[in-house]
Amino acid sequence: MPGKPPVTPNSAVPEAIESLVTLFEAELPDVAFPDVDANTLRQLADEVEQGATAVEEAERVANAARRTHADARAALLLAAQRGAGYARVYANDNEGLLTKLSELSLDDKPKQRKATTRRRARKAPPKPEALRRDASVAELPLATDEREAGAA
Repeated sequence: MPGKPPVTPNSAVPEAIESLVTLFEAELPDVAFPDVDANTLRQLADEVEQGATAVEEAERVANAARRTHADARAALLLAAQRGAGYARVYANDNEGLLTKLSELSLDDKPKQRKATTRRRARKAPPKPEALRRDASVAELPLATDEREAGAA
């Protein structure tokens, strides 16, 4: 069968579905149900594999872009920190410039958006019936009850 890709552990098509497609191709090649036949199933399975390949490639490209971006941010941070250090030395006699430079916070963490916090729903207080004692549980007398019972 020319269009049939090998089933691999990393296949995007689940093994059971690939087995069904193979069954249609081998045992029911000329049988057509409404919207389902061997060719349709194979085409759809191939589209799933192609889509998975495209996603993997896009993830590789995105990861490479993230690394490049992180490297550029690190280089910019280093240059900015050096520049601020040089500017402080240069501005040693300029109080206004020193004040402006001291107000800058050069850190390596980008500003993060505030995460929205979800409040947990409070549990409803127990119903009065739940607070009642279980009749099947025996109650033990307290030591003071024993003394009072013995004195009487």
